[in-house]
Amino acid sequence: MSQNVNKVRINRYYERLLYHLRAFNRYIEKEDIIQAAEKTWGAISAFVNIYSLIYYNKEVKKDINKIKMLTEFIELVLRHDPEVKKIINDFSRGHVKTFTKSLSNLHSFFYGGSAISIDDVKRYLNAAKIFLPIIEEYVKAIHNYVEAEHS
Repeated sequence: MSQNVNKVRINRYYERLLYHLRAFNRYIEKEDIIQAAEKTWGAISAFVNIYSLIYYNKEVKKDINKIKMLTEFIELVLRHDPEVKKIINDFSRGHVKTFTKSLSNLHSFFYGGSAISIDDVKRYLNAAKIFLPIIEEYVKAIHNYVEAEHS
């Protein structure tokens, strides 16, 4: 795959991530947890595809693979990013897979395919409120790097 194609795809996912983050914040303000849950996964999905395009030169389609890729990213930055470490420790006592699976459960909740309680959904969304701005910063750095590299 050419670098220009990757740049176009990364830009597309970057715009998608920003859209989902704005929508997430709107739905949180409206206390619409169903839509906020789906926008969380939309932002995560866009982020994972940016990460995967950078490191593996491919997009990720299946949710199970997105969970694995998100887990990989978190484990990669965990030792170097105190904010990520704090959220993982606070949410799941350091269990990255528990955290990433919980975020994916928000996607299942949106489609009615999850038996998680409303209290758990609210807990997951509170974690997302902290985590999504962190990944937004990573994506901005990646996006700026890609833009500078191909200018």
